[in-house]
Amino acid sequence: MGGAEPSSVDGERPRLDRSRRAASARSKRSAFEGLDQDDARHLTHHGHLIGRLAASLDRTISVCPRARAGDDVLGACSSQDAMTDCSWDLRGYDRRVLPNFFVVGVEKAGTTSFHEYLKAHPQVYMSPVKEPTFFALDGVVPPPPEPHWPERRQLVADRAAYERLFEGVDGETAIGESSVAYLKNQKASGRIKKEIPHARIMMILRDPSERALSAHTMYVNRGMELITDFEEAIDRELAGGTWRQYFDFGLYSSRVARYMDLFGADRVKVFLYEDFKMKPSAVLREAFEFLEVDPAFTPDTSRSFNVSEAARSQAIARFVKGRSRAKSAAKRVVPGSLRTAMKRQALELNRARPPTLSPHMRRRLVELYAEDISRLEALIGRDLTRWKTA
Repeated sequence: MGGAEPSSVDGERPRLDRSRRAASARSKRSAFEGLDQDDARHLTHHGHLIGRLAASLDRTISVCPRARAGDDVLGACSSQDAMTDCSWDLRGYDRRVLPNFFVVGVEKAGTTSFHEYLKAHPQVYMSPVKEPTFFALDGVVPPPPEPHWPERRQLVADRAAYERLFEGVDGETAIGESSVAYLKNQKASGRIKKEIPHARIMMILRDPSERALSAHTMYVNRGMELITDFEEAIDRELAGGTWRQYFDFGLYSSRVARYMDLFGADRVKVFLYEDFKMKPSAVLREAFEFLEVDPAFTPDTSRSFNVSEAARSQAIARFVKGRSRAKSAAKRVVPGSLRTAMKRQALELNRARPPTLSPHMRRRLVELYAEDISRLEALIGRDLTRWKTA
């Protein structure tokens, strides 16, 4: 009757006519009613995972009605009235997944430990690479800012490479990554919102004065900061004589507000470093509740990661952790296991007690940060008097 019906993808089943598509849509409406992206991503079709995190809920997430039993597919409807009439786009065997939550900061506030503890939860998948920084990059990995800096191999600027970080997802309901640059970078929050509008955001904030010193200590110890005196480094920054931002990265209020404005305060969770350091299990339980995974799970928090340390000799620190022709030559003749052991031993012998803020520098930084801290208090509803105490 009339013209021949168009053939299907597999050559066996004709394209559904309008009435059958409408019936199928009504069935899907009831099946998907009330589900958000996070729920839909983990629905199964014939025992197969069909979830792909959609860029927005404007596109219906459902199973293509032409799917054969055993197919692993995601049908995405491009019509505005998806539930009554649509043109199905069959995306066979599409397993790409993006994160649905991010740890966005802050540097030197326990985020590496936080990342590892989250990863231990059986319902949480964390990117195997911490600090991929994808949403803060402009499609290319920038060169090291200074010649003595090591290569930043963890940075991921390529979209396909970023998606590969999440190929290991296997039924976890909370999928995340940690990049502290997302709180620093003004473009990152908007890019995440555009790509993953219903993402959850977590951050750990630390007393900005202490955080600035800890960051400076870390970079000096790694041979990445040649101004070894902290006060001099701050003076240079405030005078505009350096690209470094030890002080600036402690101005949290506008950065936190940006995420709250974009995602809503209910999807942004702010923790304090002091709480995480003193009661990590309590903070993690709150984080698991926020991610809607089993809050009763208790990871092993006995080990801390990426703890700041000081170096007795900056020359030794720069040699051990930086790049040099001598080290490149040694790689050709010294076995990797021996090089690793030698590096570990050198760092251990060169370790010193981390510095503390002088009373003068503490007073100076507290005065500079006081107004921003007060704004942050109002924003997150926490008493931060200690941060404003010299």
